[in-house]
Amino acid sequence: MEPQPQRKKAEPQRQKSTPDLRKQPAGKQLLNESRSRGTAYIPRPEFPEDRKQAAPKGKWKRWVIVTAAAAVLGLAAVEIPHWLAPHRPSEFVLTAADVDQVATANARAVLRAGHTPPEMARYPKELLQRIADGDESLYTKRLLPPEAAEMRVHVTVSQNGAVIDDEELTPEHPSTQSFPAGRNSPTHFHFTVEQPGPSRQVTCWVKSENSGAAYTRPMGQGESDDLQARAQ
Repeated sequence: MEPQPQRKKAEPQRQKSTPDLRKQPAGKQLLNESRSRGTAYIPRPEFPEDRKQAAPKGKWKRWVIVTAAAAVLGLAAVEIPHWLAPHRPSEFVLTAADVDQVATANARAVLRAGHTPPEMARYPKELLQRIADGDESLYTKRLLPPEAAEMRVHVTVSQNGAVIDDEELTPEHPSTQSFPAGRNSPTHFHFTVEQPGPSRQVTCWVKSENSGAAYTRPMGQGESDDLQARAQ
């Protein structure tokens, strides 16, 4: 008997399985649903950058205003005490070489004779006595710079609060009358510009023979400054 051919075992047919959408990740599930149903809304994924919100404009403006105000207050705290502080006059020292020997000798002779020179009519009695006793001398100094032109400056000369001279300085009259000065009684000069001239500024000064010169700050129309003289 001839052997019968063996029958091939029927291979099991593969069945196409339908994927279970419930077991798929949410992203794939939505994608599959969109393919099966058509176009669908897919929410945009969130990123950390999206969660950072910019500072509101209102807060930014308030921050700028507060910073500017703090800066102004800080500047005021530094400058206001300087503005309120009394201005200290520039002081210069007069030596024996600066004494107007002729004016001093004439004044002492008249005072010792019991009279008062006309130019000293405003002097306090105590000051007249100090001059007569030789405790104070007289000085004659130029107060406007040599290059002064078309200038007019009012100057008030005082000692211990008492006005002893009140004059107007011009290029033709750059000095006051002789003024007294002592070691313990400084003489004060208060300058006020009435006409500054072409340069629009005036700097008054007093030069000592042995101790240099003292200058006011540059002054414009209507501005004032001070100098102070003391005998050595």
